[in-house]
Amino acid sequence: MPLKRVAIIVIHLHGFEVTHHCLLSLQASGCTDFDVVLVDNGSSDGSGEQLEAAHPEAVVLRSEVNTGFTGGNNLGLVYALEQGYEMVLLLNNDTYVANGFLNLLVRYLDTHPETAAVQPKIYFHHDPQLLWSAGSYYNQVLGFTYTRGLNKKDQPAFQQPCAVDWISGCAMLIRTSVLRRTGLFAPNMFLYFEDVDLSFRLRKLGYRLAYVPASAIYHIAGASGKKEGQKNTVQPFVYYYNLRNRIWMLKKYSAWYLLPTVVLANGAYIFALMGYFLLRGRTPKFRAVLRAMKDGIKGQIQDPSGVSYLRVAAPHEEAGLA
Repeated sequence: MPLKRVAIIVIHLHGFEVTHHCLLSLQASGCTDFDVVLVDNGSSDGSGEQLEAAHPEAVVLRSEVNTGFTGGNNLGLVYALEQGYEMVLLLNNDTYVANGFLNLLVRYLDTHPETAAVQPKIYFHHDPQLLWSAGSYYNQVLGFTYTRGLNKKDQPAFQQPCAVDWISGCAMLIRTSVLRRTGLFAPNMFLYFEDVDLSFRLRKLGYRLAYVPASAIYHIAGASGKKEGQKNTVQPFVYYYNLRNRIWMLKKYSAWYLLPTVVLANGAYIFALMGYFLLRGRTPKFRAVLRAMKDGIKGQIQDPSGVSYLRVAAPHEEAGLA
């Protein structure tokens, strides 16, 4: 058994500074009952070696290829389960944590045995008064996931703990005992909606998910999906995974009697997006949406039990959407 109760899993892919400052914020958080598990998810720029040298406190795991958010976290989760940690915190590398954040999350799980996983209040890093997430919910009638408080200033309604429908993988503290029951992330999802799928599987087993606003972190948000040197340019593969996995989620979790409204609402959204890309001459993104629709309709979310967590190549790389 490890000496610490919590393994904090941080996924890294290229670039030193962002992940470095995330790990520094963990060191300065005033929390001590954790080990850092840093997963170098196929970096080819030497930044993984730099981080290992700069942070000897971290356990470093390596994948030879980019296995996505799902594969990278699964690699860390397998390690945490094998080592016997009581809880794992999935934490995006483009986050900075507030003092005492982890202690508050652990305390909530300790005092609420019916709860499988919790998330902190998440602010934008560029504006620490602006919310990125105050809990996440799902509209079954329309088939839309949404995040409460997004782009809003903090207010009393966001300052009370409450149950949520799903928890963002940006910062999710989860009991390892429940992961042994539900399985890890679905490997073929790669990126986006994998946290919704895991959350829904947890709730299907009867567990509760909760938002703990006393705990806070700050998120840069979206750094991995933008081209280097072009802060506001979202890459085509972001639309591919987001839309393909959205379709897979709807196929898996939509009640049959709600299919008419779900299909109508999501179809309108997707076709509006395609029209926008056509009008703006953004052909690569238009092609990404078309491929997402095709793969979403013919594919499905993989059962995570008994599946290898490493891939040879990511689907968007095979399709030239990188």
